[in-house]
Amino acid sequence: MNLSFFEFIKTALRSPPLTAALLLTLGVIFVNGWTDAPNAIASCVCSKTLSMRRAVALAAVCNLSGTLIMTALNSSVAKNIFDAAELSGSRYGRAALCAALSSVIILAVGAWVFGIPTSESHAIISALVGAALACGAKIRARVIIYTLIGLVLSVAGGFAAGFFLYSALKRRPPKPKAMRRLQIAGAALMSFMHGAQDGQKFISVFMVAVSLGGNLSGFGIPLWVSLLCSLTMALGTALGGGRIIRTVGQKMVKLDLLQGVCADIAGSISLFASTCLGLPVSTTHAKTSSMMGCGFADTSLDSATAFEMCAAWVITFPACFIMGYVFTRLAM
Repeated sequence: MNLSFFEFIKTALRSPPLTAALLLTLGVIFVNGWTDAPNAIASCVCSKTLSMRRAVALAAVCNLSGTLIMTALNSSVAKNIFDAAELSGSRYGRAALCAALSSVIILAVGAWVFGIPTSESHAIISALVGAALACGAKIRARVIIYTLIGLVLSVAGGFAAGFFLYSALKRRPPKPKAMRRLQIAGAALMSFMHGAQDGQKFISVFMVAVSLGGNLSGFGIPLWVSLLCSLTMALGTALGGGRIIRTVGQKMVKLDLLQGVCADIAGSISLFASTCLGLPVSTTHAKTSSMMGCGFADTSLDSATAFEMCAAWVITFPACFIMGYVFTRLAM
């Protein structure tokens, strides 16, 4: 697929509904920067290893690198999301996509108000399935199965990796200077894997919107799409990421240097394994579960905050499914 940026602009200008779908897609990517991307740099900021501004700059560069490199090596995550629902074959495909994206934005903004990190990855899959069901579009069950498998593996794997890694390193912790270097490296790795996972997923949603314009034959991700989506995500993190970082890194677990390093490494391991397997998983789930594992090992986990976050994760699926379905029916 060799759609150029200028061809994309021409196509969008000729179709207001398509323009709306594309702008809503960028809106979802923006709120992902608000509520999901901050998890990659939360430990680094809260332990005062990096300032918010430097951490956001690091996250932006590594998100972009993760998106470009992992998409080139293994784009199965993006392909799975792209194939979740065949909206292009439906008369109401554009309305359904707009309804699904609106559902995700509503959920994400609501969660941001309360400072609770949500999974836009799972939200968009649930909303797309609800919207597709409402307009009669074909749904691929394997994507739903992959998502559920990825949910279980990423949360359990992140928690276990965080628990055992912190338990092992706290016996002989590295020196503070070495730990700060490790934490910067860990934050960079976590941001890289966020781009590899969430960057791929939301770029694929952008490509779904482009496909509704009729100019897409086959699946492929142009460089300008990766750049546009990565920069939009970084802008969201810069403008609204502080609230989520405070919830994750200061309320749920009082992060110290060692916990931050272990959480970053454990979360990155969980994301890397899931990406290699082609499983669409949430950076929020992988990182925060690894933080929970570290906090549980150190008995510093705030169970009430952790319960609120897990409840929000569970509510995401039915809430976005229902909103996607209802909004699509109203649009039809």
